[in-house]
Amino acid sequence: MIELPMEPDAVSGADWLELSCLADHPTPISRSVIVTYLERLGFEYELLSTDIFRHVEWRASVLPSYPIHIDKSRIRSKCKYTDALQYVFPLLLSTHDLYPDTTVSNWTHVGGLFELFCTASLRQLIGNAVLIGNKEYSEFATDFDECLIEVCRILNERKGPKHPKSVDFKDAGVDVIAWKNLDKRTGQIVVLAQCASGKNWRKKGGDIITKLWRELVFWTVDPIKALAFPYAFDFDSPQAKIEWSFYAYDSGLLLDRLRLAKSELPNCEIDIDPILAWSDKQMGKIESHKIE
Repeated sequence: MIELPMEPDAVSGADWLELSCLADHPTPISRSVIVTYLERLGFEYELLSTDIFRHVEWRASVLPSYPIHIDKSRIRSKCKYTDALQYVFPLLLSTHDLYPDTTVSNWTHVGGLFELFCTASLRQLIGNAVLIGNKEYSEFATDFDECLIEVCRILNERKGPKHPKSVDFKDAGVDVIAWKNLDKRTGQIVVLAQCASGKNWRKKGGDIITKLWRELVFWTVDPIKALAFPYAFDFDSPQAKIEWSFYAYDSGLLLDRLRLAKSELPNCEIDIDPILAWSDKQMGKIESHKIE
């Protein structure tokens, strides 16, 4: 296992247990060892361990490709972390503040990696996806209006007139545009997604102004908006279900780690080497905190 530096709740405790399993692969971790460790730390170990185990089991029930196996006596990683990068990368990102040496210092770079990751994931989940407004990884012009011209050509949608404030737009709240064609005719499923890599993702839902985007592009069918974030939302309680619905009202389709990880990242036709390189460094730091 890896060191647990603070008393967690069920969600952060499940994250810690996932990292521990990945760091110990292929060795399983006994449930009794976990309980004993929590007791030694002076936590409310019986209730806490029950909540953590239940949350891991719930995640496994939601995500068929969940990389952790849990049974009545032990927990283990099903594969090396590099073979489950679609889950491990957002896990590492959402737990970056677990230790001082894993804390993200360059959010511009790491936030760009998360946008690239979401583009790869949405390309598989929906059918097509492009990253806009990112100087490092986007394939389009950095000028917002020129970028829209290119995107509308690819999507076969009509671009609206140049907005008087377009020079001030970075991406008008949208990081990734994903779409699914039904046939060659106009009219398609379009998703406007914002990628929120930090813990303040709950405050990002209103950044996409759909009224503005109806002026920027004359959509044949109105798009839906979505919010992608690397955290695994706690859904195993009545309060969590209420909060999920509340955030969805404001943010649109919620894409947490469990939904984003339904893709197969190595087969996404996008260069994920930068994501793998960052994950390697981060996992190395995590493994340095293993308990002997």
